[in-house]
Amino acid sequence: MSAQPLSPDQMGAAVLDVATARGVLDEARDRVESARKHAHTCLLPYARAGVKSLVAALQDGTVLGTLSFVQPAPRIRWDEAAVLEFVDQTAPTEVDEDIDPAILANPDVVEWLMEHHPEAVRRSVRPKYLTRLEQELDRQGCLPHPDTGELVPLATVTTPKPTGQFQWKPDHAQRTRLLTAVRTGELAKGADLLQLLPEPHDAPEASGVATDEPENDPVIERHHLAQLHHRMREVGLSDRDEALAYICQVLGTTVTSRKDLCLSQWEQVLNSLNQPQATAV
Repeated sequence: MSAQPLSPDQMGAAVLDVATARGVLDEARDRVESARKHAHTCLLPYARAGVKSLVAALQDGTVLGTLSFVQPAPRIRWDEAAVLEFVDQTAPTEVDEDIDPAILANPDVVEWLMEHHPEAVRRSVRPKYLTRLEQELDRQGCLPHPDTGELVPLATVTTPKPTGQFQWKPDHAQRTRLLTAVRTGELAKGADLLQLLPEPHDAPEASGVATDEPENDPVIERHHLAQLHHRMREVGLSDRDEALAYICQVLGTTVTSRKDLCLSQWEQVLNSLNQPQATAV
């Protein structure tokens, strides 16, 4: 069923509705991030003192939820040579053998492979050059041969129909103006969203609460990333966007790539994935 034609005013209203909802969402995210940072600073001494969880409750006793402190898993850094020797002696079938790809930097090895095992050599066009050629393709996927001028078919080019999906890029400098317009009734349609947010206020200072210097929290290494990929696939999070959405939900912050996670964040996500309710979002 096709949508009815819209007037210019109706089209503008639809876009304005997106702008309003996004502005409120961004404001809410900033408030959540600020609240989480404040809670982390205030509650860190109690977490280290052994407190496992805290509840949030209204004055009438209604429990709104539980804040549970993540219990970091032990960090293990194997002595690769020692553990290989140990397993070689005690469980030799558990030792894998493969070729160190660094050996391919040796031209003698490459020459020997090409002479004796040419089937092991895979040839492909470099991605950067493909990107360059892509700019020169015609609509039929052809390129002219530089010597003969003959059009050579190299690809199949399809142009999908517009799906109606869009990206919204807000002007963050105007967020305060937008929220003011909603609160004052200038944009009445978004007022119900703003009722979910408290009025802006400065986060209270954690007076008397000892703060620690930031600890060393390194970025995860390749084997951490591989373990995270494997565990996420096990719970049905094989799609990259779904996986990132799950990580953002667990950490309460924006993450654009799993390889940028710190070790503590990696541990927090793995702990969440190991809970029974972990599943695709």
